[in-house]
Amino acid sequence: MNEPLSLDGCTPEPLMGYLKALGVLRLVSEKDPEARGSWQDGVFKLNTTLDRNGFAKFFRDEYKPTPLLAPWNGGSGFYVKLDLDGFLDSGGKEVTFKDRDVVNAINAIESSNVERLIHYGNQIRETKKALGTLAERVDFAVALAEPLSRWPEAKTKPAQKKVKEDATKILNAMMLFRSGEDTFSIGKAAKDEFVSDLRGKVLTDDGLFWLDAALAMRTGQKKNRTESPTLGSGGNIGNSDFSARFAQLLPKVMPLQNGKLFPAGSASWLDAALFGVPAPHLGDHSVDQFDPGKAGGANGTQGMEADPTLNPWDYLLMMEGALALAGNTSRRLGAGRAAASFPFVVESSPAGHGSIGNDKTRGEAWLPLWSAPALYGEVKLLLSEGRAEVGRVRAWSGLTFAQAVAGLGVDRGIRSFVRYEFQERLGQSYIATPVGRFDVPNAPINGIELVRALNPVLNSLQMGVDDKAPARFSTALRRIESAVFDFCKYGGPERLASILAALGNAERELAVGDIKPEKRRTRRPLSGLSTGWLTAANDGSAEFSLARSVVFLHAGAKTGPVRQYLEPVEYNAKFRSWVWCERGGHVVWGSGDLARNLGAVVARRLMDSEKNGEPLPPFGSSFPAALSNVSAFLNRETDDEKLEELLWGLSLVERGEERELPTAGGPTGLPRAYALMKLTLLPGRLRWEPALNGDAVLRLTCPSADETPSGIAVKPEPAIAAKLRAGDVQGACEVAARRLRASSFSLIGGFLADGSRRDIDWASGGTSPERLLAALLLPISDITVNQLADLVLRRPSAETLV
Repeated sequence: MNEPLSLDGCTPEPLMGYLKALGVLRLVSEKDPEARGSWQDGVFKLNTTLDRNGFAKFFRDEYKPTPLLAPWNGGSGFYVKLDLDGFLDSGGKEVTFKDRDVVNAINAIESSNVERLIHYGNQIRETKKALGTLAERVDFAVALAEPLSRWPEAKTKPAQKKVKEDATKILNAMMLFRSGEDTFSIGKAAKDEFVSDLRGKVLTDDGLFWLDAALAMRTGQKKNRTESPTLGSGGNIGNSDFSARFAQLLPKVMPLQNGKLFPAGSASWLDAALFGVPAPHLGDHSVDQFDPGKAGGANGTQGMEADPTLNPWDYLLMMEGALALAGNTSRRLGAGRAAASFPFVVESSPAGHGSIGNDKTRGEAWLPLWSAPALYGEVKLLLSEGRAEVGRVRAWSGLTFAQAVAGLGVDRGIRSFVRYEFQERLGQSYIATPVGRFDVPNAPINGIELVRALNPVLNSLQMGVDDKAPARFSTALRRIESAVFDFCKYGGPERLASILAALGNAERELAVGDIKPEKRRTRRPLSGLSTGWLTAANDGSAEFSLARSVVFLHAGAKTGPVRQYLEPVEYNAKFRSWVWCERGGHVVWGSGDLARNLGAVVARRLMDSEKNGEPLPPFGSSFPAALSNVSAFLNRETDDEKLEELLWGLSLVERGEERELPTAGGPTGLPRAYALMKLTLLPGRLRWEPALNGDAVLRLTCPSADETPSGIAVKPEPAIAAKLRAGDVQGACEVAARRLRASSFSLIGGFLADGSRRDIDWASGGTSPERLLAALLLPISDITVNQLADLVLRRPSAETLV
C-alpha cells in the first residue's frame, strides 16, 4: 500500500470538511475495500492502493453519485408550482407551471444517458411512479373553482390579492408533481403518515439511505419523526433542500449527456476539495449550514456584504459522507421508552464555549476523531452505535456527553471529539458552529462519579428555572454547568472545588427572600452530595479547609448544624433530607460580607447554646482548621468570595464518619487578641499537664457523657461577641481576660510593684473586630490549644502539676 494520502481539504472543521472525509472514505472503499482512514495532524489521512493521480481520477471519471432523493420535502425537485396568475387570467384554461431550477435539475438527471448517472435516473423515475400510487390526478378548474369564479369580479388590487390568497391556501395543501402530461396531487396530510408511506411504498433501498440520514421514526408519540440537526430539518433548511442542491451541482462537475465535455474548473475544484489547494472561480451557490465562513453576508468581505462561495465538489462529497450518519431508534435515559436518535447528536448545552446570548439551537453533534487507520465498515459501525454512556444510560445533552467522555463511556480508539452546535441565525436559518475540541483521557478522570451523581440535582434546578425565573437563577445554573464541563475536560480537585462553589452560589440564590416554603423555586433545597466530595474536591487551599471546618461544626444537644443559620431549612428525619421551612430568627446569614455573616453565626450559636443549657460551646469539628489558615483569614490573605461559596457548597454534603487528624503546625503569627478570646470558646475542658521535657502544656479534653469530667470548663461570655460587633476589641479582650482569670488561669503581664495589675494593650496589631469575631467560629484542634496558651497565658511549673 502506498504512503497515506494527506487530504488537506478534509479537516475536522468546518462540518463540511468532516462529512467530506466520511464521503471520500465511503466512496473509495467501493473501489478499494482495504482503504482505511484516520485523523492525524488536523487532516484526514487515507491509506489506499491508489496513488494521488489514480485517487483523483477515480472521482473524476468513475464516481457514481448516490441517488439522494427527498420526496417528503416540497423543495426536493419532484414538485411543481402552478402559475396562478396565468391560470386566473385565462379563466382556468391555461395550466402552466413556474420554471423551477430544482425541478429542472431532477429532470436533467432523469433524462441523462451517461453510464454513471443511469442508476440515479432510474431511481428518480421509480420514485415518481411510486408517488403516483399515493396521488390523485388533479383538475385545477375543479380544485380552484371557487376563487376562479370570483376572479372576474375582482377589479381592485385588494380584491385580487384576496382571491389569490384564497387560491394559494388551496394549492399549499397539495404537493403537485408531473408525470407525462398529467398533474397529480398528494394531499399534505400528517407528515408522519406521509413519511411512513414513502418508506414502505415509494423509496427504494438507495432512497432509504438518505431518509435514514435525515429522519428517524418512532411510534406512539404526538410527533413520531425526529429530524437530524446535522441535516437541517429533514434534509433541508427552509426552502433549500440539500438533495436538490446536490442534483443542481452535479452538472457543474460532470457532463449529463454522452459526448459533452467536462465543465471548466471541475478538475481544479476536485483538487481543491481533496488536497486543499486554492480553488479558482467558485460559484455563488449557498453552502447552507455546513461552512459558516463561506456563507457570505454582512462583514464577510471588505465591502458591506459578501456573496456565498461554494466548491461544488465540496458539497457533493459532503452529502455522500452524511449518509454515514443514519439515525436509529434506541432506549434513552433508562426510562424504557423508544426514542429516535442520531449518531453522537444530543440536546444543546451552553457550557464549554462562549455562547452568544440566548441562542436558539437545534442540538449539537460530537463527531469522533480517531488516530488509528480504520475501514469504512468499522467507521460506520462506530457511527451507527454512537456510544456515549453516563453510567448505564445514553448521554442526552452536551453536558452529559462531556461526562461520558471523562468517564471513558465512549468507544475505544476515539482520541477526541469535535463539537458542533446548530445555532439559529437570521430568522430560521441554522448554521453548524464549531465550539471546541474535547480530548478523550487515557483513564477515567478521578471524581467523575461524583459529578455524574449531580445530574438529578441539575435536573431539579433546570425544572425550577423557567422563562419567568429571575436572571440570577439561569446565571447560577449556567455557572454550574460550565464548572462541570471544565472539570470533565481538564479534571483536578480545584475544578471539583469550583463545582462546589457554583452549587453553593446556586443554593444561596434559591434561599433568598422571606417566602413560603411551597413558593420556592425547587421543591426541596439542594442536598445529598456524598462525602467523597470532602477529599476529591479538596484543592489544598485555605478557603476549602476553613469552609469545611465551619460546615462540619458538631451540633450540640439542641443546637443544630451550621446550615440552619445560613438559610430557612431544617432536616427532616423521616425523609432523611433537608426541606424548606419558614424563615425564623435562626437564619442570620444576610447580604453583608463574609466576616459579618460569620460573626452573626457566632453570636446566634452562643445564644442558642446558652438558651439550651449546653455545658460546652458547640465549636468543635471533625475537620478542625489549621492555625496558619486562621491567621491567613485574620490577615485578609484568603479569598472571601471563594470561602463563602465553598461554605455554602460544602453544606450540601452529607454528614458521615469522616474526619481529619489534627496537626500542630508551625509558627502562625496570630494576634494575642484572637488567642485570648478563643480560649474562652473551646468545645471542651482545659487542663495543664506535665510534658516529657519538663514543661507544662495546656490540653483540651472532650469527655464523653459517661466519663467523669476533668479540667476546667471555661464559661462562654456573650459579651465578647457584643463588644466585637460594636468595634471594641480591647473591651472584648478584657472580658475574656476576666473570664480566664476567674477560671484559675494566669495571664501574661502580672502585677506592678505597687500591686496593681499591669495593663496590656490586647488590641495592638490592628486586626479588624469583625474578622476577629468571625475567626472565633473557626474550630481548631485540641493539640493547637497549647500554641494559643503560649501567646497569652503564664505556664505553671511542672512540679505543681502532680
